[in-house]
Amino acid sequence: MAEHGKEYHEQLQEAVRNKLVLTEEQKETMKNPISHHEIERALKLSENNKAASIDRLTYELWKQLLKDEYHKIKTQVIQETPKVLEILKVLFNDIEEYGTNNGSNLAEGWLCLIYKKGD
Repeated sequence: MAEHGKEYHEQLQEAVRNKLVLTEEQKETMKNPISHHEIERALKLSENNKAASIDRLTYELWKQLLKDEYHKIKTQVIQETPKVLEILKVLFNDIEEYGTNNGSNLAEGWLCLIYKKGD
């Protein structure tokens, strides 16, 4: 069953691997460091109630941290870029520039196949 799932997902990825081509403008945009705005937009567009990653951190956690910081800014407790955005920006740009540490398992995921009656 696990081998069947692996093959299925490999075929899905292979089907689009060579069909996705960036325009010159997109290539230039990709050279820029990731911005606070891009991270905030990605968080806002991410769906809730999705499975957490291996580190068990959910989108809801990151969204709530951002919401809490914006509340502090609104009530003038702090007057700066939300730290959660700064932390994620530094992290993503560091990975882009230097890659991941060997053994960090950052790109690992976990897939659980669920048997459905009739499959």
